[in-house]
Amino acid sequence: MHMDESIIVSSIIDKLASSWKDFKKNLKHKKEDISLEQLGNHLRLEEEYRKQDAEKETNVQEKVHMVEEGQSNRTSKKRGKDKDKSQAHDGHKNKKMKGNCFFCGKAGHFKKECRLRRKTKITSHPQKKTNLWQ
Repeated sequence: MHMDESIIVSSIIDKLASSWKDFKKNLKHKKEDISLEQLGNHLRLEEEYRKQDAEKETNVQEKVHMVEEGQSNRTSKKRGKDKDKSQAHDGHKNKKMKGNCFFCGKAGHFKKECRLRRKTKITSHPQKKTNLWQ
């Protein structure tokens, strides 16, 4: 029994999976009939495109996962002033600091924390009340 090639092509198109719905519509609405060989070529190409899209999607998901992990690692690293604050909460602030004060030369504090410097600032620059109308 010989079936017409166009009937075979249309029955193959009808039996495609529901995920191929858009592709089925495109093939059915073509103006000219396609041969069985052309249908095979179209199906192979579409399958390759779908594989490539699936690979791209998995790569994007992997990259998103990597970015999420990378950000969490970055937030746990402390730099600069934030590092000092986190150590204060952990109880590590009680350790002696390395180096000496650049103002008085004593160990255990830095220039910005120097008590002697604060005292000299207060005594050398007393607040004067000035009369602006003189």
